[in-house]
Amino acid sequence: MRRTLEFLDWRSKDWLRKGDHQVISSLAICPFQLEGLCAYACRQAGIFGKIHDHFLGIWKGLELPREHLTEPFNRADLGFDAMEVDGDNV
Repeated sequence: MRRTLEFLDWRSKDWLRKGDHQVISSLAICPFQLEGLCAYACRQAGIFGKIHDHFLGIWKGLELPREHLTEPFNRADLGFDAMEVDGDNV
């Protein structure tokens, strides 16, 4: 859940960054196109922000087990050998 919220927050901010006039000014052929690209990026940022807020409201008060909060993320743990099914290593 934490990673989902982090992703949605990052994606919203990423769209805001993409909508910056300096970033997209080289893509636009005319002022109308620039305005459209900015509006699209702003809308996408809003959508991801609303999804983030929706999930945050649904998950408010829920807690993950403590070991998941303190355990550092390790990409090596994502391998097939590290997967567990019903507590048994696969």
